[in-house]
Amino acid sequence: MRNFIRKIIRKFTWKDFLLTFGLITLLFFLFDFFIYSDKNYELSHISFWVFLLSRSLISAILMILLTPAKKTE
Repeated sequence: MRNFIRKIIRKFTWKDFLLTFGLITLLFFLFDFFIYSDKNYELSHISFWVFLLSRSLISAILMILLTPAKKTE
């Protein structure tokens, strides 16, 4: 189990994670904004932001885990 966690930690840097998380959040926000704007959904509603950020976090983690590891030389 420890070796598995170490492989995951070595696989990405915080810069990669933040960049991936930011881009996914932006894409989901634009997608949700255009869908919910027709239905008068309040963007200030807390459930919208919790849903947006949790979905982005899960997607960013999955994208990082599914990308091949960087080769270090």
